[in-house]
Amino acid sequence: MEPLLALAKERGFAVIEDAAQALGARHHGRACGTIGDVGTFSFFPSKNLGGFGDGGLVATNRDDLAERIRLLRTHGAKPKYYHKMVGGNFRLDALQCALLRVKLPICRL
Repeated sequence: MEPLLALAKERGFAVIEDAAQALGARHHGRACGTIGDVGTFSFFPSKNLGGFGDGGLVATNRDDLAERIRLLRTHGAKPKYYHKMVGGNFRLDALQCALLRVKLPICRL
């Protein structure tokens, strides 16, 4: 990751880290999914922490990227019904959240 992060910084790019199967893993003391500018995790049923169907999580500590991710998950609308960009409905539904909340404590992290 270090060479990739250095190159991205030099060129002004954000690094999106695919941590789909890395929940609980560490790289040089840092939690996987927190090393790049954006970390993505999958809750597909066959993953380490699986839900009932498709689902995932995106993490970032950059305010600019967080705002763009929020826009993308709600059809690109802000405020409601005023679309700044094309997005989709990428919100995790309540049933998925309930299942994942029960499974999280017993997940082998």
